[in-house]
Amino acid sequence: MPFTATYTGANQGGIASPLARTRFYLSINPSFDAADLPLQVHEMSALDAGTSQVFTATVSIAADTAGGAYYLLA
Repeated sequence: MPFTATYTGANQGGIASPLARTRFYLSINPSFDAADLPLQVHEMSALDAGTSQVFTATVSIAADTAGGAYYLLA
């Protein structure tokens, strides 16, 4: 089941950043751990020092995923 995730990428450093990747995971709790299921990887564009940008990514969860409450971690 695909959906759109919107998130903000930020460069809090003092120099421009190159392209970066955001990895999305499906989790049963709000903390990242080895049990989390990897989903998509989204590439962010380069960011100047001290700037941020809103990104959108299409994320898909397998149709056979058990029902319940989950967290989307990035």
